[in-house]
Amino acid sequence: MNRTLSGTLLSLTSAAGYATFALWIKWSYHEGLEALDILTWRYIFASVLVWSLWPLIRDSAALNTLNRRQLLILIGLGALFVWVSLMAAMALGRIPATTYTLILYTYPALVAIFSFFLGERLPRAAWLSVGLALIGCTMTTGGQLDVSKPMDIFFPFANAGFYAIYLIIAGRYTRKIPGTASGIVSVTSSAFVMLFLIGVRGLATPDSTNGWIVLICLAVISTVLPILTMFAGIARIGASNAAIVSTIEPLITIILAAVILHEKAAALQYFGGVLILISVVLLQLVMRKQATAQSAEA
Repeated sequence: MNRTLSGTLLSLTSAAGYATFALWIKWSYHEGLEALDILTWRYIFASVLVWSLWPLIRDSAALNTLNRRQLLILIGLGALFVWVSLMAAMALGRIPATTYTLILYTYPALVAIFSFFLGERLPRAAWLSVGLALIGCTMTTGGQLDVSKPMDIFFPFANAGFYAIYLIIAGRYTRKIPGTASGIVSVTSSAFVMLFLIGVRGLATPDSTNGWIVLICLAVISTVLPILTMFAGIARIGASNAAIVSTIEPLITIILAAVILHEKAAALQYFGGVLILISVVLLQLVMRKQATAQSAEA
């Protein structure tokens, strides 16, 4: 199997793993757990699994090459991602998985907007992408969010916004850090943050075996598997190509939500979702073109 094919398959595996996140969260709520309990068990199981795989990923992680500044950056990103995950879990406790997913995928447009305010010039195609995302978001959320419940609106958009901020910080400060190292340290840092919170509020456990299975699947299928396959895919086909392949993620989530959770959406919402996905692909193509130009200049 050549590197392009294997890299594409790894990236698809990563996208599919992340796509199941909303389902595991929904099922965890059905088991009587709260958001902080769900995330605590997610990162505990994920960090244990990652370190149990250490003999297999030691070389690619190259943790011994990290300096103190890089290590602190990764720890900080892990702590920030706890907040991102919390916003996601809180959103999924309030709105359908389909609506949540389509709102989340406005984050590339938010990254572009935030980057513009940080002084980065955006080409016209990027602004077109932003416009498509905003129009698509309006169509997607129409009639699905209860304006009388402010938190139903706040959590999904806060999730997309904080994820965009997370990606901007990661993009600026982790370029020279091995991807596997970023994943290991970030997951471990997130676990320690959640363990600290246990001392403050305690930790609930599932009441059934099914609850434990759901939490383990959340950690394995939607956390460790996509992280490791994502970085392996990037190593083979590059970050921009991997990002374009990963745009299949929301489609998988929407299909799973319809088939398994029996969620239904209006035709207007699906059309809005298509606009959002077009905006994501367009923006990824713009980023790839910029990266190619920068490499040529270097």
